[in-house]
Amino acid sequence: PFSMNFNRGRTLLLLFFVSCILLAGLQFFGLFKERSITRDLALQELENRIDQKFGNQLQQLTSAIEKLSLQITHNAEDIESVKVEKFLKKLKAYEGFHNKVTSGKLSTKKKEVRFVKCYGYNGFGNAFQSLVSCFLYALYSERVFLLYPNTPFPFRQYFRSAPINYYAHNLVEDIKETNLNPEDLICEPFSNFNKKAYKLTGSWGYDYFGQTLQSNPYHNLTETLPLNFYQIIHNYLFQLTPKLQEKVEHFKREHFGKYNIAVQIRATIKKTENTGDWYKGKKDHEGHPVPPLSLFTQAAEMVSNQHKQYPFSDVKWFVVTQDMDLLHKLQSKYDSKIVFYQGKIVTTFDDNEEGQETSFMTWWLMGECDDHITTESSSYGTTAAARAGVAPIICNHGRWCARKLTPQPCQQTPYAQKDDAEYPVMPPPCLEGKTRNWYSVEASCAFFEAIIRDDPRYERGDSW
Repeated sequence: PFSMNFNRGRTLLLLFFVSCILLAGLQFFGLFKERSITRDLALQELENRIDQKFGNQLQQLTSAIEKLSLQITHNAEDIESVKVEKFLKKLKAYEGFHNKVTSGKLSTKKKEVRFVKCYGYNGFGNAFQSLVSCFLYALYSERVFLLYPNTPFPFRQYFRSAPINYYAHNLVEDIKETNLNPEDLICEPFSNFNKKAYKLTGSWGYDYFGQTLQSNPYHNLTETLPLNFYQIIHNYLFQLTPKLQEKVEHFKREHFGKYNIAVQIRATIKKTENTGDWYKGKKDHEGHPVPPLSLFTQAAEMVSNQHKQYPFSDVKWFVVTQDMDLLHKLQSKYDSKIVFYQGKIVTTFDDNEEGQETSFMTWWLMGECDDHITTESSSYGTTAAARAGVAPIICNHGRWCARKLTPQPCQQTPYAQKDDAEYPVMPPPCLEGKTRNWYSVEASCAFFEAIIRDDPRYERGDSW
């Protein structure tokens, strides 16, 4: 009996303590709730007083900021439209001068006329960005722009006659030409180069040198050139033959959607053992690791999601790659969203006429797309985006993607690599004290506005 009474007493005592704790907890919660309600009421009262006293001023300030932002946007658009208008007028005036010389109406014997012969170097992209850069120099140095006779690309086969005759090689047959390195164009006025004829080529490595010309402090081209000057020059010089143009339009009618994203994956690869990761262990022809496929698809999905005004099936991915395994992988996952041009792609000039035309048509169709995702250091992709006037998303060997700040195809900007131990190049001495201007031009080519990383820690919505 004593043991039973002791156990009951212990149980009752335990219940008593538990009850006390519960009552204390309830009392604390009620007090906390009361204090929380009091605090919320105080905050609400403070907000009401601020709104009563400053509400009108805040609304006016917000409205003023919105109007100012809109005005700045409109002013920037107005400035840009003025730049485009002036540039087109300069182009028209140059056309008149060029045609007078090439038609013989302006005698080169009576008037000092200077020439520049431009060589389209190596691959498709390299050739066109080199020629556009060269034309920019001809335009501002008042030289007659001519294509170098031995340029390997079959221009006459693909393009109809341009507004200017850049095939008039007979005018310079007896003139000794001098090689002009684009780096020499940085520090001197263009008028200081007084030789009768120059040969300009991109074969020295950095085949797009538009940003080099913009950096010349004597000409201030950054202030006068429109943002899409590359697009204007390219479309001025190179216009498809009617036969090819119809071929392009037919493909677009049959396969393109209402919004089209070019996805160019440079994959001239050396295949290694399969490590389980679909793209791991693959390298491009220069030995760089190929960016993971997930980077390209993630970027393409993000761009697609930004255009939800179109049905899912109307946003197409125009895939450009030399790796058929990769293409089949994309088709199996995305099905009808994937569009491609049938045939072998060769990105340099060779004797394979069929492959060359397929490559050209693929490249031209990329330039017809609304947005661009391309592999770093691939001029084949960046020049297509530049022709479209689109700042592309670049996917890097270091496993990230980022959108460029400019459509200019300057993925090989020499002076942007100033911190690279392999390319320890600094601005030339003539720009000492003016490096801000120099770097601002270089930055427009080399820097990016946003990054996508191939990292599982990044959620898809946050990694843009």
